[in-house]
Formats: sequence, structure tokens, C-alpha cells
Amino acid sequence: DFNYNGSDVSVTTDPFIPASLAGIAKNQGSGASDDNAPAGNLFSQLNSNLQWQFNNINGLVGHITYWHHSNTFNTRLVPDAGYINNVTPTENILADYISACASHQSSGGSGGGLDDAKSRMADADIGEEEAKSTLAALVDAGDTPALQTDISTATPSEAYEIRNELLETAPYTSDDVLIEATEREDVLNNALIRDVLVANPQAAKSEEVLTAIDNRANAMPNYMKDQINEGFDMVSAKEELEAKAFYFSTAYTNAQSDLVYIYLSDTTLSHAMDSVVNLLSTSKNIYARYQLASIYFNKQDYINMNSALDDIENEFVLNEMMQTEYEQLIVYFDLMQALYSSNRSINQLNSAEKNQLLDWYDNEVNLAAVYARNILNLTGDIDYQEPYILPDELKSSTVEFNTNHQNVSIDNYNMMQLYPNPAKNYLICEYEIVGEFTEASLNIIKSGSGKSLYDLKLNQAQDAKTIDLRELSTGNYIIVLMVDGHQVATGKFSIAK
Repeated sequence: DFNYNGSDVSVTTDPFIPASLAGIAKNQGSGASDDNAPAGNLFSQLNSNLQWQFNNINGLVGHITYWHHSNTFNTRLVPDAGYINNVTPTENILADYISACASHQSSGGSGGGLDDAKSRMADADIGEEEAKSTLAALVDAGDTPALQTDISTATPSEAYEIRNELLETAPYTSDDVLIEATEREDVLNNALIRDVLVANPQAAKSEEVLTAIDNRANAMPNYMKDQINEGFDMVSAKEELEAKAFYFSTAYTNAQSDLVYIYLSDTTLSHAMDSVVNLLSTSKNIYARYQLASIYFNKQDYINMNSALDDIENEFVLNEMMQTEYEQLIVYFDLMQALYSSNRSINQLNSAEKNQLLDWYDNEVNLAAVYARNILNLTGDIDYQEPYILPDELKSSTVEFNTNHQNVSIDNYNMMQLYPNPAKNYLICEYEIVGEFTEASLNIIKSGSGKSLYDLKLNQAQDAKTIDLRELSTGNYIIVLMVDGHQVATGKFSIAK
């Protein structure tokens, strides 16, 4: 159990309670959590019930006391104090679930419990809408299809313009755009796409983006990959705003669960379930609608069950994963309706029905797969053990780039490569400094003048710098690599506008 500011968190382990109903058992203080409680649920419940500063992925600003039983009681989870700041693991051998997980809700149809839950739900709704509205305006400059069109129709001569257009959307560039840009290898060379991905730290956390990098025909040098991978330990502004939207979404769901509990525990209401149905039927949470369909199913009201499911597709924008989940849950409810209509029990599923459930369980991670797993576990067709997700495992699960590619060749004598040459709007200077150094820089000199027109300080021994040439006139130039006051390499390039 977790305790924060008097708000206790416990979980239900009944595999047949839908995820959206877990909040009801959570608030009853019935000692629902036990030694078989899935660790993943514990962490999600903890995360969803703390105040915003504890969800703020930029770092904790308060303190959490994590109470756990002693090791002699087969402790499953002892927090790694080095994983998150301000966490104190505290042994409590006298803790019991009933006293540790007492309800923090007030029941009854009036008073602080009901009014407070409604107020929290309304506030969370406003906060989520504001965060999502800001995201919609900022991500890809508010028009992802237009930016994708610019990328897909760009020609090699427009490479620098596309690179700059993408930098203008950073760090709010969507993964879809980053993937498409990375795949346009004919337009954006390694250095240009590296610039874009470094400007979007979230790219280092996307398997799809990393795969697109790894699939480039002209393998990206490892040092460029390392520069991109530095984003794994950063939090971009886009991620911060997404976290804020998710926080409010979770707060909305929690307040909604509290309302359901209050309605069901109110002895003054003769038709409490009607209040629950009305609440869920207007909810902006898609899983509340699946919960509503479950309520109708349990009442054998199949007409309203199917109507509730139809409303989901009409009222929610479903991405590919959500659409797959939706279609599978339609089949699931049809299967359950057919099962009970034919007076069969769960243990009387035929082979085709079991194979359908096994397919979801094996290949999907969604609500349909959860239902399938629970049924198959009950019928004995699978032997399922809930995985435990420990903090140190999360900490060590970093993304590593494939390092089997060869680095882009750099002349060992002049330690510098220039491209494109002749240049137009930009030049990429790829360099490598051998040995230790204190100061290094790149200087551009107009041929015949001896005057330095550009001076860029270097901090890394190996890199590829993108240099803006739009302010320089047509002609021939020399670029000089200076290391600790010595000229160690030179290169010639021309600008043709």
C-alpha cells in the first residue's frame, strides 16, 4: 500500500472486474489488495492518485513514504531509493490491509463526497482540454498533414528548407513526421536529419523512429546516433505537456470512479444504478463506455449494450490500436451474448471461441486481451502469472542503438569532409579531432581575401556541423579547422546560388 497526504491506495485483484471498475474496490477500504496484487497495477494506482508535482516528469518536489512489509513476509516490492528522489522505504511489520487501506471517500447522496467528486471531475475536464488544445496548436505547427505533405513532396534541392521547417516545429514534432522525415534519405542526409532529431529529445524514446534511423541505406555514424540518444534522459516540452494532459485525464477518471462508488454506496437512492449509467453514458473516457456496455450485458439488455458500443465509434476518434481494440471488444461482447443466450457457462466455450481468445491473448495488449486472459486463466487453458515490474528494471531499460554499422569515412589526413559541394544554402562539415584538445573552432574564409566570415566554437572531438550559407555570396571559400591555435585541417568549397 502507498500513503500520501492521508490518501491511501490499494488495488483489487479480482480478474473479472474491468479496469474501469477497479476504482470502486479501491475506495471501499475492504482490504482488497493482497500478496498476489500485480505490481503494475500498484504503480499505476500510485501514479494516478498523487498530486501533479508527483506526476511531473521533470522531477519530484515533495516527499513520498513507501510503506512495505518486512522481508520475512516475502516482500514483493521494495523501492530503489536511488531510482526516484525523495522516496523513503519504511518497514512496517504491523501493517494490515484493512487499517492501511481505509476508505478516503464520503458516501451519501449529498455533502462533500459527492460535491467534491463532481468538482474534481469538472476541474480535471477543463485542465485536460486546455492541455490538449495547446498540444494541438503546437504539434507540427498545428497541421500534421500539411507538414507531412511538405516532406513527401520535397526535392533534394529543398533539403535545407525542409530541415529548417522541421526545426521550427521542434520540440513539438510528432513521431509520424519524424519517421517520415527520417525515411526521406534522398532529401535529408544524416547530418540534417540528426539536427532535427536532436532538437526533438522524444525521438530517442520512440522505437519506430530509432528503427527508421537504423534502416537508412547510408548508415548513420555512431556518434550521431549517440547525440540523438542523449534525448533519452531528457524531457522535451512536448512530453511535459503530454504528461500534464495525461495527469488531468487520470484525475478525471479517478473522480468518475469516486462518483460511481458514492452512488452505489448511497442508501438513500432507490435507483443508484441509474445514476451510474447516466454518468458513464456521458463520460469522455472511452473505457467508461465499455464499462457501460458491461453493465447492460449483466442486465441482459443487449439492445442498449450494442447501442453503447455503437456510440463509441461515433463519439471517439480511434487510432489504429484503439480501433483494433474496439473491433475485438465487439466480437467479445457478441461471444458473451451468444454464450449466455445458449445457456452455456464459461467452461463450455467451443474450440473456435477459445482460439479467438487465445489469439487476442497472444498478440494484443488491450482490454480485449485482458478479458481473454482472465477467461482462459479461469478455464485452465493458460497458466498466467502476473509479471512484477520493479523500479530497478524500469531504470535499466534504456534504448540502445545498433552499433554494427561502419562510421562514415573521414579522410585520416585532413580529418574533414565537406558536403554538398558546391553548396547553395547550407554546408555540412564533418570533422574528427585526433587526441585531446582545449579549444577548437571552424573558420570560413573567402578565397583571396583572408577575412574570416564565420567562426564556430567546437566542443566535441567528432561531429557534423550544419552551417547556414544563405548570407554568403556566390564564390569560392576555404574552411579551416583550428585546434589549440594551430591550423590542423583545411577544405575548399564553393557556393553556387
